[in-house]
Amino acid sequence: MNATEKYKKLVEDHFGSGTATFDVALPRNNVTGALARTDQYDAFREGFHARLSRLAECYESGNPYRKSILEAVNNIAQPKNWEGAYAELAAIDFFNSDADWLSEPIELSRTVPATDTLAASKGMKNVNFDGYYPEFEISFDVKVLQDKIGSMLEKLATRVKASISEPNLAIQPEFPIDMDFRAFDGKHQQLSKELAQGLQGNHDSGFVKSTIISGLTYRYRRTTGSLTSISCYDPYEHARNHHQLLFQHAKKFSRISPSVIVFVAFPWFSESVLSGGLTPNEVFYRAFARRCFCQYANDQTPANKLLDEMDDTVTMGEVTRSLSGVIFLEDHTVMEGDSEEGRMKAFAYFNPNANHKLPRHYRQHLEALRVYIDELEADNY
Repeated sequence: MNATEKYKKLVEDHFGSGTATFDVALPRNNVTGALARTDQYDAFREGFHARLSRLAECYESGNPYRKSILEAVNNIAQPKNWEGAYAELAAIDFFNSDADWLSEPIELSRTVPATDTLAASKGMKNVNFDGYYPEFEISFDVKVLQDKIGSMLEKLATRVKASISEPNLAIQPEFPIDMDFRAFDGKHQQLSKELAQGLQGNHDSGFVKSTIISGLTYRYRRTTGSLTSISCYDPYEHARNHHQLLFQHAKKFSRISPSVIVFVAFPWFSESVLSGGLTPNEVFYRAFARRCFCQYANDQTPANKLLDEMDDTVTMGEVTRSLSGVIFLEDHTVMEGDSEEGRMKAFAYFNPNANHKLPRHYRQHLEALRVYIDELEADNY
């Protein structure tokens, strides 16, 4: 069996015959490829099996939300865009593991009128949240904490290698990890042309220094061998350059009740610095949250000056006050050694200026899951 066929069997072993609806001819991706191997990734394979087992039991046959779980389970087989489905399953499984404060499974795929959220300012009619806690009346949405620059440069290098007919050429981008991803907006074609021109000639190895993006260099090698790169990192600069990622999801900020955005970090789609940097990740997470929740609390700047598709009746202060908190969920299930429970870590930051504060019982729910919590109340300036 190929990797996708093996994944189909895994899905149907847990959820039943006929529940795997994807094409088994699909090429493998990081997840299905790892699950199919028997020579490594034992911890990941065992953890993923256990996750599917818990979800299948939690959303058993007849549960109205089983369809949403199966949709995500099937989407993991896709060769592209599997990341969102993986993040969603990781978050739903993690939050449902609290047996102390949840009397029933989290509701999934909840659609509300756009007027209940900031999406009305984007001209939308309805908005769908990934999850809803009926006990706490909290909606949440799950997002991938993606390596936006690394992913973009990887795709760029692949296109350039194809254009110059050198598919086996090794290219390693080198750039500050805390660089602002918006510096690359609208420059993809220019960067592709610059790299293709820089690779002309028969040099076995070398580097191409970009004149379009300051600090960007490509190291390359045509012969057998390895490539290494160096970088620099400041978690506070990282937060300054990346915190507006949260505002890109403003349509999921609620006007009428508490709402939370959950970012999932995973080694196969997130920035490498989050998988073992010299600085604890929570330094970046806290600085990120403080900028979002405190810096803009009284900002009267029209939101459409910074955010696409917002109308000019909404201010940045209104935007930031419409979100109750942000959670960073780290999935370390590819790591060997730790217990399965120890391979999931979460950090929650509450918005001290939110229009709708997160209730005490929700905090107790997070504490039961051993989530690190910072309410930012004493640092709200």
